[in-house]
Amino acid sequence: MSRAKRVVPIIGPGLVAVLASLALLALASTHAEAAFEVRWPDARAAAMLDPGIEPPGLGGLLAAEESESSGSLAASASGGRLFGLREASGGGARVSLPRGASSFSAHVETTGSPIYRERVLGLSVARRLGSGLVPWVAVRVLGLSADGLSDLWTVGVDAGASARVLGRLVAGAAFENLNDPILGGSGVARSARFSLELALDGVAIEAALVSEPGFRMSTTVAVEAAVSPWMSVRAGVGTEPGRFGFGAGIGRRRGSSLPVVDVAWQWHPVLGASSFVSLSIGG
Repeated sequence: MSRAKRVVPIIGPGLVAVLASLALLALASTHAEAAFEVRWPDARAAAMLDPGIEPPGLGGLLAAEESESSGSLAASASGGRLFGLREASGGGARVSLPRGASSFSAHVETTGSPIYRERVLGLSVARRLGSGLVPWVAVRVLGLSADGLSDLWTVGVDAGASARVLGRLVAGAAFENLNDPILGGSGVARSARFSLELALDGVAIEAALVSEPGFRMSTTVAVEAAVSPWMSVRAGVGTEPGRFGFGAGIGRRRGSSLPVVDVAWQWHPVLGASSFVSLSIGG
């Protein structure tokens, strides 16, 4: 990991207004249990128990100086299996393209088997305002198919914001399915995630709270450390449900044309282990 760049902190009415408006929208509708409880993560996010609500490319905007005009295309592909079940296999692909103070991204993911499968196609845009605030919005097309039934489709809208508040400390809020989409007569899972990340030299520490209507608050704490210019290790622990994640990445994430390979495992005390692998390039 590179040394964090010096950025002017932003804690002002703009950030407060953005987060307050999104929080009101997230709490305004009722919840009904349904599908799409799991977003397919890449291996880096899986090791740190990150649900992956934020769009790809967000970190680059937070790290960039305001004078920087463009970046490089970043792409990744991932796959794995939840709890060792063949019927819960999944995979996804992501691509992001920074343009000046904005970043545009797209992703596809699939989870399940021919008997029951969930598919997602998402598009998002994020924009740096000033030198430390990055709001974003994403639209996802959600599709569900099951053996013997007609396919079901709906659209979910996510939004959030991240801000560098104290130089190396980044605060973020992300809200999932703000429009309360309905699929087959039931509401799609909604959640809100609030996080703090401290970026030190070669080490990043992140703490997060995830709130989902009808469930207890979930907390996670994760650490990522660069043990060499070509290798990083990660671990995370979470509650509600209790679980543990760990993994490693091999390859230089920035400044190299070679791909980066990431692997991760998650362990649930009841459901067992899940495995993930990702291949990424650019960024």
